[in-house]
Amino acid sequence: MKNTQFLGLIAFAAVITFGFVACNDDGPAVLKRPVADDYTVGNLSQVLGNVTPVTVTANPGKSPGAVTVYYKGNKTLPSELGSYAVTFNVAAAKNWKSAKGLVGGTLWIRYAGADVDAPTVNSVTHNSVTLNAVSAPDNGQTVEYAKSGTETAPAGGWQASEIFTGLNGGTTYYFFARAAANETYGEGTPSAGIPATTKQQTEITFGLGDGGGLVIKADDEPVSDNALSVKTGNTVTLSAEEDYDSYRWTLNGNTAGTDDAFAFDTKGLETGKAYLVGLAAEKDGDYYFAQITVTVTAK
Repeated sequence: MKNTQFLGLIAFAAVITFGFVACNDDGPAVLKRPVADDYTVGNLSQVLGNVTPVTVTANPGKSPGAVTVYYKGNKTLPSELGSYAVTFNVAAAKNWKSAKGLVGGTLWIRYAGADVDAPTVNSVTHNSVTLNAVSAPDNGQTVEYAKSGTETAPAGGWQASEIFTGLNGGTTYYFFARAAANETYGEGTPSAGIPATTKQQTEITFGLGDGGGLVIKADDEPVSDNALSVKTGNTVTLSAEEDYDSYRWTLNGNTAGTDDAFAFDTKGLETGKAYLVGLAAEKDGDYYFAQITVTVTAK
């Protein structure tokens, strides 16, 4: 009887021990399945005669499983002009399931794009730069433009318009031109970057517009979206163009002054933050109000 009890205790202990080893605080591992957004796909725009495989790179923390790329369902890398739907499979890996048929975009194989001249600057304000249009090549391609904070052309952000808005005041940008891709020709090589420095606008006026309301101006032109950016440490002087019976300047809704002008000093203010500066004015019983958003930027 004692031996039987002893053997039973051993068996019970073995079960308890086995169960402890098999389980953990996190529970059983849950396998995840890769999705297309887990990967960065490259080399989708290529030149005839120099075609290399499309690249599919796992983003940080995503499945490291082996990737197989397909072009219109075939593993063979195409070499002829045209467009090819790209899909890819991902093999199973630790903590990850396999996945098939993930969409990778479209591979374009085209003739090399034409070269175009560098742009020239037409006009500059405190928050915009307008370029002169660059002549398009005679192969049917159009021209597109981009800006950068350095002399190196950006990979993205290209646009058909020659007008760039929403820029920071007192800041140097570099502007580029290139031939835009179409179904036959790829993007051209970007031109050299042409520098242009926006004005550091610190004088803003509030004047009556044609409709009788207040219009906010800078450089004698209406301020786009009633917003501007000013580097920290600068003072923005706001003034009324008309003579009113009373003035009330506001800063974020609070009264900040009652003279015909108001100096908004950005020194020590938090960069990246937007401040609302407004003017409420009265004349002969008529009341007017307008406000501008001033964003303080780093030097």
